[in-house]
Amino acid sequence: MYQGDNVNKRRDPLESKREESARRNFKEVLADMLVLLRRSTQVETAILYWVNNSRKIFVQENHATICDNIMLQDRVDFSELYLQDFTDLKEPVQLKVGRDVMKDELTHYFQNVPVRWVTLVPFVNNGETVALTVLESSEEPNDETYLSSIEPFQSALANLLQTYLELSGLSDNQQQWVEYEEQLERFDERMETIPLLLHAISELQSYLEQGNVSLVTRGMSSWNVVLNARFGFNVPPVGLQVEEQTIAWQALQEGTPQFVIHFNSSPKRISPREPESRGATLAVPALIEGRRHAVFVITDENPLIFSESKRHKLVNLIRIVSLKLATESNAASVAQDLLAGKHGAYHAQLLEATLQQELNRSSTSNAPQAKAGMITLKDVPGLRARLRLEELDELQRMLVEKLNPQQYGYHGYLAWYSDYVYSFIIQSDADQPVEGWQKAINKEFQKPVDIGEQQVQPGFHVGWVPVNSDFDDPNAVMKASRQELSLAMKGKKETANQQ
Repeated sequence: MYQGDNVNKRRDPLESKREESARRNFKEVLADMLVLLRRSTQVETAILYWVNNSRKIFVQENHATICDNIMLQDRVDFSELYLQDFTDLKEPVQLKVGRDVMKDELTHYFQNVPVRWVTLVPFVNNGETVALTVLESSEEPNDETYLSSIEPFQSALANLLQTYLELSGLSDNQQQWVEYEEQLERFDERMETIPLLLHAISELQSYLEQGNVSLVTRGMSSWNVVLNARFGFNVPPVGLQVEEQTIAWQALQEGTPQFVIHFNSSPKRISPREPESRGATLAVPALIEGRRHAVFVITDENPLIFSESKRHKLVNLIRIVSLKLATESNAASVAQDLLAGKHGAYHAQLLEATLQQELNRSSTSNAPQAKAGMITLKDVPGLRARLRLEELDELQRMLVEKLNPQQYGYHGYLAWYSDYVYSFIIQSDADQPVEGWQKAINKEFQKPVDIGEQQVQPGFHVGWVPVNSDFDDPNAVMKASRQELSLAMKGKKETANQQ
């Protein structure tokens, strides 16, 4: 039985509020300084980029402009911006558009490029260029005017950054590293796969203020949400399927962590059908011998909590989890799905853990109530007599894929219970989602399907119960589901695809 997440001791809330206030004030003052710099130098556009050499990206902090044909990206790879040649710049430099930098390199302008001169102002800290301020103008810069504005800006930026670090305690906060070491030690204990994943979700959640951790794994021929944090906020439904052009999808495609800040609910974290995307998201794939086996989707309403150091900690924790998973499952083939069997249905232990999490959250969560149950084939003895062993395997693979609730617009997933019997969980805002799913199955199997050289028209018995406080644990939920299935098999409950 899985008792859910441990509640980790969180750090002093006054310290957290102090850091949050320092970050907010720092960013507001920095934005005001950039506006003042643009006005004093009389340029069209001023942009401040942080130079992240470890990840080879420019991170836009803010910009000020009078142009209306400009669109800037928050993060840009070194290779995609002409500034890559100036990441080690130590003194201001002026560039002429068309000579030192081509117009088509100023990709943040669309339709036309209204500027002819670009001035780059580096901010150097401890000998390293950590930021570049880009001043873009239509008129040739006046050296005296520029210097009288640039030098005070550089000095103020250095003082402001140091004050921020001192106020937030990030410059020399030894206690956070002591706590991190203690957190790492908690992973030393030997754990089976499901308890390890639950423990990881709990530890990751301890970093968040108003957020959630979702675990996405492969099963039923798709990638789906299978677990959420017990105390998560703005939680996606269980079974939500990863769709293209989302952050989770990008993490799977690249095999590397992906971090974004959301604007106007874009980009999506997992699916267009998820709750509104606000704040920021860090999606980190769990790799075993180079193969993607899971994605941890970490979200918070406050994007400022995802500092560079905190993102490193989160990513490193997941790397440790990946190593532990590789050790715990060293007897299994890397080609197999982490939490699903050969026919594609998820493991029974995973559904037990999901049910426990949903029972823990049922009285406090704003997520739709979950329904859990069982579904089985009619006339199993007859099918076994007609089909060869390999055809029976093909039948079960087809059933797992075709019975996937996501195929019919309902969030949920199937888990293996026994041969030709699957347990399921469905969590949807729709009215009577289980009944709707049954009707969709009925329509899907109106005509026989080809299995090997045979034609088969499956029928199903279904029994289910709501997941709520009436049940003490997952075993009680599954016991009630078995009773409902038994009634359906005896003809006392409606079944799918009745003849």
